[in-house]
Amino acid sequence: MKSDLFSVLSRDLNELLSEHEEQNVIIQIGNEVNYKEFYAHSIILRARCKYFKSGLSCDWVKREGNRIIFKKPNITPEVFEVILKYIYSATIAFEKYDVMHLLDVLVAADELLLSEMAESIQEYLLNHKAEWLQKDFTKLLRKSQEFDWCGKVQECCQAIVCNDPLCLFESSEFLTLEENLVISFLKLDNLIMKEIEIWNYLLKWGKSQIPPKEDGSPAIDDDESKWTKDDIHILGKALKGCIPHIRWFHIEPNLLFNKIWPLKDIFPPELLGEIFRYYFTSKSNLTSIDSSFIYYKPQRPLPFESSILQQLHVAKLANWIDRKDGRNDTPYTYYNIPYNLKLLGDTPCTWDNLNEFKISRPRRSEYAIRIKDRTCGPCFGDKDLWMTSNFNEDENCSAVKDDYELEITPTEKFSVDEYEVFQVLNKIIIKDVVSNENNNDNNDEEQAGNLAGGDNSTANEVNVENVEDVTDTTHIFRTFLN
Repeated sequence: MKSDLFSVLSRDLNELLSEHEEQNVIIQIGNEVNYKEFYAHSIILRARCKYFKSGLSCDWVKREGNRIIFKKPNITPEVFEVILKYIYSATIAFEKYDVMHLLDVLVAADELLLSEMAESIQEYLLNHKAEWLQKDFTKLLRKSQEFDWCGKVQECCQAIVCNDPLCLFESSEFLTLEENLVISFLKLDNLIMKEIEIWNYLLKWGKSQIPPKEDGSPAIDDDESKWTKDDIHILGKALKGCIPHIRWFHIEPNLLFNKIWPLKDIFPPELLGEIFRYYFTSKSNLTSIDSSFIYYKPQRPLPFESSILQQLHVAKLANWIDRKDGRNDTPYTYYNIPYNLKLLGDTPCTWDNLNEFKISRPRRSEYAIRIKDRTCGPCFGDKDLWMTSNFNEDENCSAVKDDYELEITPTEKFSVDEYEVFQVLNKIIIKDVVSNENNNDNNDEEQAGNLAGGDNSTANEVNVENVEDVTDTTHIFRTFLN
């Protein structure tokens, strides 16, 4: 009943927009190229919007007869139409607008102090436009960085990069990013990438910041062995603000020497000295790095152990397991998934094209995985995916849709290059537990029951420093077909 009453009120107030009777404000929106006048009621504008409450209450507002004239040349009519309908009806027809238009509305909502509207748009983008955000998140990030209140949008962009760093570093827009945006990513503790790889990408970015030569060729040669002292000096200027944010103390010494030593002149002297003290002082004389040192940063998480899957695939698997579709709940990123994937079967292959893969559930759980005899590899369903004998030979594998929801491939006979087998394990939260002398026995029994595979619906708290993850085993196969 409450929602019905709101709908009626929203509808009735929205109808006032089309009735010029008693509308005492003319809002002039846009400029000479794109201009439109909107009519509104001052009492509604002041009640619903702090910006208008202040602006319309000033003695210096311009009046023509009985109407107030209010100008906003920096907002387009298309954007303000959405704003005004929200002010009257407290609704936004999200499905009518593309993402970029909603971003423009988001910016205008911030300027007009419509915090609840801005919050609603952010929630919609995060929950319903996740695919777009992953594809074009740099556009969103540039827009959100202009405003401190876009916290959720900025966190979403950062989570995308932490989950799949290559979507940033391999994108065509990376080399054109402003320094402050690059630094914002370098500061992320959860960026899952080797530090030397981050440095290599940063070198590419730094070179792109230097204007080309008169003939249009790059100012600095791609071959580092051909760099002159002047080249290194110019590059150092471009990278000066970024160098402190690389985790130098977590790069292998041989790589540090080969990749960093030739560029030593661009490093702050105190940083270079601390690097040498850390790596080349006898460990018996140097127990640990001084974590208060200005250039020290904690080590980032190491990349996921797989030759086939990447972090974004693992996050998609976790969302699939927990049936998170992004419409009614916030999807996992790689960093906050509640599972560990333990590689059980290794593969010698490496793969470049990982954009397309399928995840499917069995309709008959008893046929999820089948092993007929020793001539067969792991098989899915009664017919859905069978690998027999030498699975990488022609026509030793077959696929006919039967027990799984999705068809693996329309090709019935084929070979499989390689596959990996993972065990999916629930993560266990491990922290110190203050023991209660009167309940020690009960607590021990409960913990033993949990570790033996009891209730996995909540995280287990175990009074130990290191515990292996435990849960039922699930096998996930990623196959590449010829």
